[in-house]
Amino acid sequence: MKMRFKNLNENNQIMVMNAVFLALIAICFLPFCFEFPSTVMFSLLYGWLIGGVISVICFALLVSQINALTSDDAGVRIRSMTLYFGRFLLYAVGLGLAGYLYYIDIPVINIFAVCAAYMPIRLIIVAYKRKVRLQK
Repeated sequence: MKMRFKNLNENNQIMVMNAVFLALIAICFLPFCFEFPSTVMFSLLYGWLIGGVISVICFALLVSQINALTSDDAGVRIRSMTLYFGRFLLYAVGLGLAGYLYYIDIPVINIFAVCAAYMPIRLIIVAYKRKVRLQK
């Protein structure tokens, strides 16, 4: 398994690390959902999972946008602009869905958990770059 991880490029390694981190936090949070069964606990878990999936997808779109910008394609501006607005739309859909459900008194997805799940990808990128810098 470790060799498969080493064979991935940097961007895919970061995506895998982020997905594993998000899954570990969700697994650690799961016993609390069953110990204290309430809509608040499950809404935190659902918000974390939805925000985590959106953050991984948006990072994949960002990598695709960077690859498009470095290629010699004729439609690079339109493609990069489409990917940028796609990322923006995904972030907005995650937060908007959680906010709308809270507004209509169906708090199934916690908006703060969605926001918190957007952050680990940035922290993992910083930690990964620091690890690479220290190895040199």
